[in-house]
Amino acid sequence: TDLDEAGTADFKKTGYNAGVGINLDLTKYFAIRADANLARNELKVNDVATGQDMSRVFYDAALQVQYPINGFKPYLFVGAGAVRLHAVGQDLDDKTVFAGTAGLGVNYTVPGTNLALGIEGKSWLYDLPEDEENEEFTKTQFEASWNAVIAYSIPLGGSRNVRASR
Repeated sequence: TDLDEAGTADFKKTGYNAGVGINLDLTKYFAIRADANLARNELKVNDVATGQDMSRVFYDAALQVQYPINGFKPYLFVGAGAVRLHAVGQDLDDKTVFAGTAGLGVNYTVPGTNLALGIEGKSWLYDLPEDEENEEFTKTQFEASWNAVIAYSIPLGGSRNVRASR
C-alpha cells in the first residue's frame, strides 16, 4: 500500500520476510496459532529507491480453521497482534501499533513422519503511527507475503498436536 495519499511513497520494492510460529490443534478442524515475522524492504519515493530500509516485526495470534484430507491440510486463519516499525540506520524511535492478520495455506505431511511442507499467504493491516516524525506517511498499510513452510508436529495425545513452523 502507498504510504501517503498522493501515492508518491511506498514499500513496494521486493524485500524479505522470515518468521517462526507455533500451532496448537484444538480439534481436527480448529487450531490456535502464534507467529512472529520480520520483514524488511526499501522505501521508494516517486518510484525511485531511496536506500532507506524499514524493518517491521509482526507479532500475532490467530484462530485457524483447517480441513485435513489425505495428508494435505488446507487452512484459513484470522487474528490480531502488533507491528513494531524500525527505520534502519536512522535516528528515529521505534513505534509499535496494533495490526490485524489473515491468511491461507496448505501443508502436506510427509507419510510416516511428523514433518510437513507447505506454502502460506499471510497479510497484515495496520495504521502508521501519527506523530511529528511521520507527518507525511498516514495511509493505512496492507502488507502481504507468500512463505514456504516447514513444520514439525509433536503429538500431545488424542487429536491434539503442537506444530512449530517456518
